[in-house]
Parts: sequence; structure tokens; C-alpha cells
Amino acid sequence: MSASDSNMHSSMSGPSSIPGVGTDSPGPQFYAGPGLKLKGEITGCDTFKAEGDVEGKVTAQHLHLSPTGKFLGTADVQDAAIEGKFDGT
Repeated sequence: MSASDSNMHSSMSGPSSIPGVGTDSPGPQFYAGPGLKLKGEITGCDTFKAEGDVEGKVTAQHLHLSPTGKFLGTADVQDAAIEGKFDGT
């Protein structure tokens, strides 16, 4: 399933709105903070949260793109909350 599928959410009230986001996450988390520029491929991640700029491919169960986050590339995720700019599949 890609982030463009119908299971993608366009807004959320906070990180706890997505299962697995936060300190009680059962699996590995990756956080790209504000001002960070990341280019590459991320795999094996339960939760991927971006507040910075990300370009590449992300494979994760959950994707959270904050209002300051920008994503360019491919996201292979089960569900997503997109508040920032998403340009990809």
C-alpha cells in the first residue's frame, strides 16, 4: 500500500492519533526533526515522523508528516497522517 491510498489521513490532532507513535511504540521509530535534510532510503521502521525535509523512499507501518515536514519520493506505509507537503507516491 502506498501513502496515496485511501487509508491516508490528511490531518490529525497529535502524534497519539496514529497507533505506534510515541513512547509506547512497539517497534523502531525514526524522527527527522525540524531543519533536518534527509536523502536516502529508510526501511525496517514501525513509525517514521518527519518535521524536516525528506527525499527518498520510506518503508514503515506509520508515517507522520508534520506541518513543517516536506516529503519527496515513495512511501510504502500502512497508514499516514499528512499535515505538511507530500509530493510522491
